Amino acid sequence: MVNDDCIFCKLANGVFETNTLYEDDDFRVIFDASPATKGHVLILPKEHAANVFELSEETASKVFVLAKKIATVLKGEEVEYFDIKITKVDEYSKTKNITFVIKDDALLRITGGIVQGMSGSPIIQDDKIIGTVTHVVIDNPISGYGIFITTMLKEGEK
Repeated sequence: MVNDDCIFCKLANGVFETNTLYEDDDFRVIFDASPATKGHVLILPKEHAANVFELSEETASKVFVLAKKIATVLKGEEVEYFDIKITKVDEYSKTKNITFVIKDDALLRITGGIVQGMSGSPIIQDDKIIGTVTHVVIDNPISGYGIFITTMLKEGEK
């Protein structure tokens, strides 16, 4: 179901022209028109939901899974994908739904861990966007936090 009055539904379903990074039958990921950091994206389910509890079971099942990769921009506008391991999931947190560690040697060699500018990088499982990177664990730069796409939508509706 699409809500014609919802700006997120319009963006997710192509009513407005966007700079799309990824799209499938259920989600559209777009570069933010006014990004907080370079590479910041919006992850939008195509099905309208005023909050996480209104998502269909099918969509929620694609969102509430453990992620394997993050997509980020390290040089120019080239999107690269790196392996991560989920260490904790907290579906009730407003800002830290996903705790993860970087498992990709290439990313660790290049950056030493999570660095400024990775906030907003998509977290991907089975070619589906399930959330975004929010920030680094201060005393452990190979560990970070992410937020579910559904949590982002719920907070955005407030």
